[in-house]
Amino acid sequence: MVRRVLKLEVKGSNIIKGVSFEGFRKVCNIKMIGEKLNLNEYELFLVDNTRSYFGLDPNFDALETIAKQIATPITFGGGLRTFDDVQAAFNSGASRIYLNSIFETSEVVELINKVQLTYGAQSIVGGLEVQSFDDLTPMFNGGRDYTLLNFNSKLDMYKDYNITEIILTNIFADGTFT
Repeated sequence: MVRRVLKLEVKGSNIIKGVSFEGFRKVCNIKMIGEKLNLNEYELFLVDNTRSYFGLDPNFDALETIAKQIATPITFGGGLRTFDDVQAAFNSGASRIYLNSIFETSEVVELINKVQLTYGAQSIVGGLEVQSFDDLTPMFNGGRDYTLLNFNSKLDMYKDYNITEIILTNIFADGTFT
């Protein structure tokens, strides 16, 4: 069976079409997404790529609104920094959480351990953002900052943390249909 995962980027109360993590075009209000797509055919990856960079709280309103419209699994990310954030994500309808920027902080060990003990290792999806498939330098904060790790070291780190799934994003190709 093939998993079909649809990435939806959110900004405020809107689904947006981003290009290379910069700029965007409003697609529709999140309350209308159920009318636009048959979302029950897909798993969803719901993310706001600017939350961590700007220090904003996660967009739980968007998650709750979309979760009420569908019955499929949702991986939710963007601005998750604390265990309280993670609990709120699961209570708002997430099936799994997506983490990337938090791996660049000292709080990551405690957070990962607590999430895995409470929800299981399968509940965390690691983010691996690279500039392009020609330049596999990992980035974070919505593709605005470079990590100190190279690609293989980042993969090893995820393995050490028992992260069982990774979403690899080519930043420059994101939203360009390439």
